[in-house]
Amino acid sequence: MVVGADIGGTKLCAVLTGADHDVAYRTWVEHGVSSSGELVDCVVAAVEDCRGVAGGVGGEVVAVGVSVAGWLSRDRQELIWGANLGARDQELGAELRRRLALPVAIENDGNASALAEALASGTNHCVVVLTLGTGVGGGVVIDGQPLLGAGGLAGELGHLCVAEGGSPCVCGGQGCLELFASGRAIARAGHAVTSSEVVAAAEAGDPTAQGVLGTAGAAIGRAIALLVPVVDPDLVLLSGRLAQAAAPYLLPAARAALDEARPLRHVSAPPRIELGRLGPEAGAMGAAELALGILADLAPAPVAGRPTSVGEPR
Repeated sequence: MVVGADIGGTKLCAVLTGADHDVAYRTWVEHGVSSSGELVDCVVAAVEDCRGVAGGVGGEVVAVGVSVAGWLSRDRQELIWGANLGARDQELGAELRRRLALPVAIENDGNASALAEALASGTNHCVVVLTLGTGVGGGVVIDGQPLLGAGGLAGELGHLCVAEGGSPCVCGGQGCLELFASGRAIARAGHAVTSSEVVAAAEAGDPTAQGVLGTAGAAIGRAIALLVPVVDPDLVLLSGRLAQAAAPYLLPAARAALDEARPLRHVSAPPRIELGRLGPEAGAMGAAELALGILADLAPAPVAGRPTSVGEPR
């Protein structure tokens, strides 16, 4: 069995699964991680919890995938900066392997979600996923492979500039999508403690709350318009707990803004904008997919001249 753990700015989700991709156990915990050491402790505790469950049913965890909200080195070993986790310049892969004594694969949360959602979406050449949580993550999957870029920072879609000026972003820029469509931004704009309160107010008919979510959706649409001539997506998915809750307000506004701003309108159809299929577990499922990839890499090759058994890796 494998564990996929997804740690965002305020919550951690972990799933226990096998090669059949069926989730045998899942756990959600809120956390207050604010340092590199606390980050490792939080992930290790979740994995050990899953290990205990696996052992209770006669299973064994043999690999771990971790999806983390932060910028990673291209080799996916170092956490360069987890702005919402208080962690910087951390050899995360090595630390987790040492603590868990297991092979561990690390990925950015946006890319992990994008990988899982792309696999679940079927045959699409280019899938863009925007993950709405404490911040805004993202990922671009082209023909089944995440786009990493020269330094491993491709897919940081929360930092597309969708408005001139405005408040500074944690990335050092201004006008970033994250300043309009993240959970923190929505809560701030709605004068609430959490984005969930804003969604609840919108559902109760509050026009101010509805306007806040509409503004967030429009910013998403403008961001997608920027991506159209760059990666030519055929499908854009909004993923995460916030996207799931606010979809009735975000999706129409995003589609309208894309239609208004869309380039190449005379030569191509617009990408579809839909809600992700995996909900808030997308990051953890993507991390589990990475762990299953470790097993595939470790599987012994068939001995020459000997037929491969049914169910044996080819």
